[in-house]
Amino acid sequence: MDKDNSIFRPEALQYKNNAWLGDFAVSAPSVLPTALWCAVGILLVSILLLFTTYAQRVPVSGRVIYTPTAAEAVFNQDGVIGRIEVRQGDTVKKGDIIATLSRDVTYTGGGMNKALQDAAQSQIIELQKREVERRKEGDGERQRLREKITIKEHEIEVIKTAVAAELERSASLKKRMAFYQQLLQKGVATVQEKIERENEYHNSVAQLNTHRINIARAQGERLQLVDELAKSDPQEKQSLTEIQQQKVALQQQVINASAVVESLIVSPLDGVIASMSILEGQRVTAGAIAAVVVPENARPFVEMWLPPSALQEVKTGQHVLMRVASLPWEWFGKVTGTVATISASPEALTGSNRRFRVLIVPDAGTGVLPAGVEVEADILTTHRRIWEWIFSPVKQSMNRLSTES
Repeated sequence: MDKDNSIFRPEALQYKNNAWLGDFAVSAPSVLPTALWCAVGILLVSILLLFTTYAQRVPVSGRVIYTPTAAEAVFNQDGVIGRIEVRQGDTVKKGDIIATLSRDVTYTGGGMNKALQDAAQSQIIELQKREVERRKEGDGERQRLREKITIKEHEIEVIKTAVAAELERSASLKKRMAFYQQLLQKGVATVQEKIERENEYHNSVAQLNTHRINIARAQGERLQLVDELAKSDPQEKQSLTEIQQQKVALQQQVINASAVVESLIVSPLDGVIASMSILEGQRVTAGAIAAVVVPENARPFVEMWLPPSALQEVKTGQHVLMRVASLPWEWFGKVTGTVATISASPEALTGSNRRFRVLIVPDAGTGVLPAGVEVEADILTTHRRIWEWIFSPVKQSMNRLSTES
């Protein structure tokens, strides 16, 4: 029978054709998978909150240093660079020539001021003679003063001996005067004899007083000589120091006068040329840096400055993640290190800049760290779980409430 002319509806025919599949039923969706997925999500979040930790970080900044410290070879005058004897990375010894510098000003006749040099040299010779003469004068003066002191001491001893003898004589004359007094009372001696004995006694007392005055005078003169002797050596040293200063000034004039057209810039220590930014023919000024020399076997450190607010959180031995300017961390990653030392006091006890110095040792295998390069770092201090961090405001509020109550 033609389907188009059938008296049955298309739905009935379709149902008849699919009758072998069985009865159709509409089933409602189950909530069990959704519940299971929600439970898994809650479990994962709980594990994350309860068992996952994060590190608290203290941001600091500083620079790379070396111990022993690196040194700079500096130009001591204006001029033009003549030759460069070394290259960056070369190993040098103390005193090795780094570069030569040509002066802008020269003198006729061999490149030196001959007249000034000769005049200064002549004055140096005269000062050397004056120095020898001053030493001889000082020695002679001290010898003369010692002899005078010896003579005065001998004079004092002689006067003391005379005093002792005069004391004995005075005591004898006193007894004799008393004896004549008794004789006068008995009528044996005359008044004239008694007066003569008294005059002899008083003359002896006067002589004794004279001797004592002479002793005091001689002792005063001796003390004056001793004082002059004590002053003689410092005066000589002062004179010699002044002569030496004049000699040094004249010698400097000789050096300046005999300075040749070309001067040398040498390495200040044994080490490696870490950096050079000079070119042959370049004009430089006094104080410009010719090269930076890092000592051999020098250890790199990172010098950081810590604010006082973070001092209690930073301890020696903590790990550090550093971003070095010469090693962009986007390409080379962060440089790791360990806190080695922390200063016990700030860099300055006065003023507003009271930061604490922290030295960080880069881990082994770190790339080359040029001296003076800026470094930013995060010091990993304490590790806390995430739930502690989330609920820390609540904990602080509860502690504050309990403290206030």
